[in-house]
Amino acid sequence: MAQAQGALSQVLMQMENTFKTLPTNVKSKKVYIETCDIKLDQGMDSSAVLRGGTRHPTQGVRGNVDVGGGINTELQATTALLYAALGSMASSQTGGTMGTAFGAPTATIDAVNQLMTINQTTHGCSVGDSIEIAGLTAPTSLNSLVFPVVAVPTANQLIIRIPMGTTTTFTLGSGTIKRVTANGTAYTHTLKAGGNLASYVIEKGFTDIGQYFRYLGCKCSSLSFGIGGAGLIKLATNWMGASESTASSSFDTAPLDNGKRSFDNLGIAAANILEGASAVANILSIDSLTIDNDLDGDTFVVGGGGSRAGISGGIYKITGTLKAQFEDLTYYTKARNLTESSLDFTITRGTGAGTDNNESIQVVIPELVYKAASPPIEGPKGVVITLGFEGYYDNNADATGLKIILKNAIPPGALI
Repeated sequence: MAQAQGALSQVLMQMENTFKTLPTNVKSKKVYIETCDIKLDQGMDSSAVLRGGTRHPTQGVRGNVDVGGGINTELQATTALLYAALGSMASSQTGGTMGTAFGAPTATIDAVNQLMTINQTTHGCSVGDSIEIAGLTAPTSLNSLVFPVVAVPTANQLIIRIPMGTTTTFTLGSGTIKRVTANGTAYTHTLKAGGNLASYVIEKGFTDIGQYFRYLGCKCSSLSFGIGGAGLIKLATNWMGASESTASSSFDTAPLDNGKRSFDNLGIAAANILEGASAVANILSIDSLTIDNDLDGDTFVVGGGGSRAGISGGIYKITGTLKAQFEDLTYYTKARNLTESSLDFTITRGTGAGTDNNESIQVVIPELVYKAASPPIEGPKGVVITLGFEGYYDNNADATGLKIILKNAIPPGALI
């Protein structure tokens, strides 16, 4: 038999509507990867029973099922991994064609799970479609935005994913809800950390030998990348899941392919690196910028067959390391005095306007403090100061510890 080849493998992901349950409406996304080591690891509980008369061991039993691992790739303008790690997104579009306004729809808002259920007779929507909302009396925060359809329970009901912090009272007023019948030419997606993390089905497929490993109940534990130097920007994610199963065919034979639009370090202009809201030209790198969602995987309930019954997010952490040329005591003094600062940088491809091949990504840590460390002398060359930092949310206008603004030509349904 032929050995499976990594070059011919594929990874698909799709948001679940119910934890640890394969979605009824299949609409997965292809993930461009360097490596994927998500796997099942089931321990063994060794028996300590004495056989008597010999030192031979007796048979042990199966332990709990630990599903987890990493997906490593490049920072791309087309990936759903960013949303999986942050959990909240608001999108606007340029251009696009809308259908006829829904006739007097009603809606129920689940603010905790960031879902809005819309009741509309014969709505004609499918999973992955986009909905435009305008002119609502409440909640006004949804106006002038487009949202992804994540579930279609019936021909008269659809469910969209909405940002965190949305109020629960729905009043249509003179507003409209319309299906986007032709996507816009450019989108602006504002992602914020702290949202209710969605769970995903992730499938690792060995297409050349027809073997597929399917992981349900997967949540993004952490996401990390850094900037500095030249070349492509690497992105690492870690995942925690609930169960593994195998199949001889994929759960989705026609996955959505957003293409690969990777960012590189030469797409960062000096004027687009801000520290403390001021442009700086002495930063060498920002390393290991990480959001850690502090997932709780200790949820092996009695009767659950050894798999996790749920995965909850804890208090997320934003950390990283700033390296800069040592020119004065500015960074050092901020660190010693625990002075609040911020980081804001933008990476572009082409013009950065958001059309295809002209993408941009802006990363903002609105509030942070540095960990104090004095610069060492490591030889005759230039001296570098290296400071770890932690981001947080206290009172910034973005109401988050990490904001990412992504401009691309991909509608929201393809980015979650």
